[in-house]
Amino acid sequence: FSIVIWALLWATIFAPTIFRTVLARYVARKAEEEEESDEGKVEAQSGKHFKTTLSLGHLPDFVEEDQVAQEKIDRHRFAELAVENAALRDRVAALERELRRPEPGAQPDGV
Repeated sequence: FSIVIWALLWATIFAPTIFRTVLARYVARKAEEEEESDEGKVEAQSGKHFKTTLSLGHLPDFVEEDQVAQEKIDRHRFAELAVENAALRDRVAALERELRRPEPGAQPDGV
């Protein structure tokens, strides 16, 4: 019975470390294969990122990376729309001023 306990104890200690090392090697090999087949693509660059994150013991979070990229796009689009909105508001204000200005030679409505 004590052999089973010691085996479980050793497996608990070494399994995460060994798994992390094996996974890091596997991802590095896959990233190198991707770089060879798709040079210049974003996937190849993210493979380099995998090597760094796995060597630190953390797995990449694809969902978070996608959310950050989408938030960056959204912020850029929001800034563009804010500038466009300000220009349109200025244009509307100018048109309203033009409508309020009386035409030369026109009589007031009260006469």
